[in-house]
Amino acid sequence: MGFLRRLLGSKDPPWLKRIPGALQISATLSEGRFRVEVVGESRYQEALEAIAGGRTEEGADLETVALLVPEPTNRYDPNAVQVMIDGKVVGYLSRENAEVLQPRILEMVRRTRRAVACRARVVGGWNRGRGDRGHFGVRLYVDPADFDLEADELDGRWEEPEAHTGRKRGTGGRETGSGPGFLDGRHFTGYVDEVRRLRREGRDGEAESLLLRLVDAVEAEAAAEGWGVASWYYEQLAIIYRKRKDFDAEVRILERFARQRHAPGASPAKLLERLEKARALRDPR
Repeated sequence: MGFLRRLLGSKDPPWLKRIPGALQISATLSEGRFRVEVVGESRYQEALEAIAGGRTEEGADLETVALLVPEPTNRYDPNAVQVMIDGKVVGYLSRENAEVLQPRILEMVRRTRRAVACRARVVGGWNRGRGDRGHFGVRLYVDPADFDLEADELDGRWEEPEAHTGRKRGTGGRETGSGPGFLDGRHFTGYVDEVRRLRREGRDGEAESLLLRLVDAVEAEAAAEGWGVASWYYEQLAIIYRKRKDFDAEVRILERFARQRHAPGASPAKLLERLEKARALRDPR
């Protein structure tokens, strides 16, 4: 944490004070579904065991928050980014991701005078006796757009978005049928891989057309069932429009999201904040 203190030009910023059991920090939180791995956890198993509350037969599956701490004084890699949970070092970003993210994290800290954090999950670490012990691991979840990046600029993958349907899915996570929530015989959640493939291949125009139809399906199901919309489909359109610098279109899709009822876990605050940024880009003073 010494580097953050030097970066912020203060000996002891108030938000760096420790309290029992936790490190309380004012931080900018990235809450996306793009999963990146942590490396070097094998060196921090004792810390991870303490964070997880010990070992169990089933192992850990703990949702938490991790700090991303730039470490430019690291003698092995000046681009290093340390991962901390509950004030303990638990690993590092991979060299590839650290090289891309460290300068963006530094800029965010300088601009906001806040640390940078993201969703994290501590998994594994089971103990079933007779030597059957698993290692703890850490998964991080970010939104590349929070760092002004596209997903293909990071080493990782999108996790399946929450469907918010309460239905049991068929093989491969795809349902077939008709009615609200379905597009050409498939439930909207069954198109995630297709959207990713189109974007990965640079076919953003086709992805946009498909996503607009999927948003219609999302809203139709939400209206029929009386629940909130899933944000992933709106978010993907917003990313496409930002990349294209079509700020008017980005504002329109985010305003459309803002008018909907929001499902739990849909991170409405993040998209509403993005809406304000898009409006500022569209209407610069």
